[in-house]
Amino acid sequence: MAHYAYNLAESLAALRPVTVVTAADYELSALPQSFAREGLFRPRPIRRDMPKAERIDAAAAHLRDLGRLVALVLRTHPSVVHLVWPASNHYAPFLLTMARALRGPATVVTAHEAVPYEGSEKRTRWYGRTYLATDGVIAHSRHVARELQLIHGPIRDIEVIPHGEYGFFRAHAERDQGSARARLGLPPDRRLLLFFGSIRAHKGVDLLASAWTRALDQGLPADVDLVVAGKARPESEAHVAALTKAAGSRLHGRIDYIDHNEVGDYVTASDALVLPYRRCDTSGILALAYAFGRPVVATDVGSLHYEVRPGVTGLLAHRDDPEDLGRQIVRIFTPGLLPALAAGALREAAKLAWPTIARQTDSFYLRLEALRGRA
Repeated sequence: MAHYAYNLAESLAALRPVTVVTAADYELSALPQSFAREGLFRPRPIRRDMPKAERIDAAAAHLRDLGRLVALVLRTHPSVVHLVWPASNHYAPFLLTMARALRGPATVVTAHEAVPYEGSEKRTRWYGRTYLATDGVIAHSRHVARELQLIHGPIRDIEVIPHGEYGFFRAHAERDQGSARARLGLPPDRRLLLFFGSIRAHKGVDLLASAWTRALDQGLPADVDLVVAGKARPESEAHVAALTKAAGSRLHGRIDYIDHNEVGDYVTASDALVLPYRRCDTSGILALAYAFGRPVVATDVGSLHYEVRPGVTGLLAHRDDPEDLGRQIVRIFTPGLLPALAAGALREAAKLAWPTIARQTDSFYLRLEALRGRA
């Protein structure tokens, strides 16, 4: 979520003073910042399998984070506190409830997902308490807005504001495809389909493995290879192994976290991206693809149903259908189709410019401030 928060804050800073509260070790600290920043958090994971003493230690660290955040709010008296992720901290519902009870700042939460992609029923309830406790929720699509109400009940105020494009990754990327491939060690003479981002169960890498086999059977051109770049969760390692077996020598994999400075190179090096997801509430990868003018092959699930325009910005395959996904992978490499879809992706990215997103967000803030008497 660091990239979302950074881009939103950079554009909001042209409209109002903004302070971003981050971890002390901030991933994007080297980037130019038009906003103020407070590195308050010292993140400590809390897991059930931890020894009791370590869990107590981690819980105490979360409480210290809460204390530092409350102290900052009391010192600076902001008119709005915006949590860009419902799971930012274990104490989010408490913080939001207290802000309302004490008639403090208006509060906003961005709902990138209606319920957690992974986690227990307890975590889902925690998300729900967060969404219900805040003054307003930002959803990135009508799909998420509808799901929020269906799953969690009557949320006070939901505003649909799209996810902004990720063109800022160009600052560190090579300017042309050949240079990007040379930098990454990718073949210069192949057409490349890219799966990018964290490899998690809902991302459908196992579905992609089956679809790749179907695509080969359906006549996938011999010069098309697959690139996979991202860190795999433990539960998805078997899916990576299945994909490795299916794609063989036509797979170029880097199964690790991709540093900010290399993200743009991977997208520049590609010809198209594949999003074989089983569930999708919001996709930053789609925003990334569009920003670089890269069309996508995606499954028709969740928000992708609304945000991928078949034949304009990419192609959609039926959900959980490796046969159709394989068919669409073959189809996207039809001669002449990629340039047309790439132009459509760039047009879509223009609608997702961060200054536009910031103005919509600021208007939502103003409405909530007026309701709370903080304008």
